[in-house]
Amino acid sequence: MTEVNLDSKELAVIQKEVVSVEEEVLSLKIKNQDDLENAKLALTRVGGLQKSVKETKEGMTKPINDSLKAIRSFFAPIEEKLNNGEIAIKTGMKNYLDSLIPKQEAIAQRVENGTMKFETATQKIAKVEEKIDSIPTRKIAKVEIVDSNSIPREYLVIDMVKLRADLLTGKEVKGARLIYETIIVK
Repeated sequence: MTEVNLDSKELAVIQKEVVSVEEEVLSLKIKNQDDLENAKLALTRVGGLQKSVKETKEGMTKPINDSLKAIRSFFAPIEEKLNNGEIAIKTGMKNYLDSLIPKQEAIAQRVENGTMKFETATQKIAKVEEKIDSIPTRKIAKVEIVDSNSIPREYLVIDMVKLRADLLTGKEVKGARLIYETIIVK
């Protein structure tokens, strides 16, 4: 495993500059045009240091990320085959389980029709239930939308990305508008 030298001279220089900029920023009070010009210079220094930190960090993390990517791509086909096998097995088991339920219903119907004795039906249903119980299952709650128009608004999520894109193209959307906010940039 590759070791990363966190005590490098490059990091020490960056850390020293960050401390210096931090002190400068904390003491900064913008009350006039000269202060504003100093703030712009400080912001430029902060941006430059952010870029240096990012480049240094990526220089250290890129080899690790490349190794992770290679390892993941090596195992991906194996995992995909195993996942497909699991899906195939579970699908077969679920189909078999689903085929047992009508058998139970048919036995119950024969008792109601009088074509099978209750004792015989009880024994047959017990055998079917034994087969059902031998399959490991659990119940999960799923949501089925039966009428999307009746769903209360609190459960609806607005696609802000699409909404913004449409508004930027000039499309009018009832209940929404573009507002422009001024932000400070480097």
